[in-house]
Amino acid sequence: MSLIVPSVDHVGSRSWHFWVNQIAASRYVSQATRKRIYGRLGLQISPAARAIGAGCFFHSSEISIGARTFINDFCYFENVAPIAIGDDVAIGMQTAIVTSTHELGNRSARSGRWGVLPVSIGDGCWIGARAMILPGVTIGEGTVVAAGAVVTSNCEPNHLYGGVPAQAVRKLDE
Repeated sequence: MSLIVPSVDHVGSRSWHFWVNQIAASRYVSQATRKRIYGRLGLQISPAARAIGAGCFFHSSEISIGARTFINDFCYFENVAPIAIGDDVAIGMQTAIVTSTHELGNRSARSGRWGVLPVSIGDGCWIGARAMILPGVTIGEGTVVAAGAVVTSNCEPNHLYGGVPAQAVRKLDE
């Protein structure tokens, strides 16, 4: 997958960030109100999504969250490029999903040209607490990513991945 260099401002307004990352993310806001605020501000969240925890951060509205999906507290979505999360997904607390990266530069400046790559998480996945999903990754349906794993490349469906970087530990029963 080649690096995409966005041509539009992805940061959004201060008002958008205030409503999404302060008001809607508050512990004092109900799930219904949280989802309503997110929906009105452009996040694509299934009405049947189970819950989005308090303290979650969204960089932009470039995200879709499927039915019966549960996102625990304090997850970080650096969604400069689109993040697609399928149905029946469970994401553990403090998970980070990152879509921006840099090409490797020359020795005078190793952080080269900036760009973004989308992330996709298939239906039925379970992402453990404090996992990190890096740009351009696709996680296949029914896959489990262990707590604390750093996913740097695509994950096959119905497998357990763990470690830094994440490696396939075993195939799971379908």
